[in-house]
Amino acid sequence: MKKILALSVSLIGISLLAGVTFAQSPSPDDQTIKQKVQQKVQQALNQPKAYLGTVTDDTQGTMQVKTQTGEIKQISTKSVTAVIKTGLVDKEVKLTDVAIGDFIAALGYKNSNGVLDAKRILITTPPTPSSINQTIGKVVKIQKKVLSIQRLKDSQNIDINVTANTDIMISKDAKQTVSKLTDLAPGNLVLIVGTINGSSIDARTVVKLVTGSTPAASPTPSPTPKALPSP
Repeated sequence: MKKILALSVSLIGISLLAGVTFAQSPSPDDQTIKQKVQQKVQQALNQPKAYLGTVTDDTQGTMQVKTQTGEIKQISTKSVTAVIKTGLVDKEVKLTDVAIGDFIAALGYKNSNGVLDAKRILITTPPTPSSINQTIGKVVKIQKKVLSIQRLKDSQNIDINVTANTDIMISKDAKQTVSKLTDLAPGNLVLIVGTINGSSIDARTVVKLVTGSTPAASPTPSPTPKALPSP
């Protein structure tokens, strides 16, 4: 009788433990949802972003900027490869030349903590409090005199109206050259300065930002033939 009772208790215990185990194991649907969420997060982190604002603090490896809406943004400068001071002639400067009070556009990738890992910094002039707008985005479509871009700061699409008075430039390796609309293509990173016109922007300046060209592959040298021994 005692053996039967002990066996019954053991079976009940095993059943309870099995129930707990099954309850704690995630279902395939839960795992699929979790994977999709992780993929969305990773995709968002892999999209280039831009922080625009006035430098309020600069410590070793980190900058802090205040945006025009009053937000405080953190920028990591440990991976910066180029610092360009824009103007009539672009000039490459050192990271230490960025001063508190400068208005900058930092380009890079945002991590999960909201800190921008900057790759490139532009020292430029802030837009005036009027309707002047400055934004950075990727070209999505070009149709006649209208550029459709996706803004980096919020991933929103916006139309850019290009006229005969619009200056179109290419900025590469700290040099700025005159360009034209036909030199732009979908996927190009552009800096737009212009006047807000309803839901679009009338561009005064369009700058194509080129971070560097892909180096050409070096030709593989042909192997030197070995001398055959004399018979």
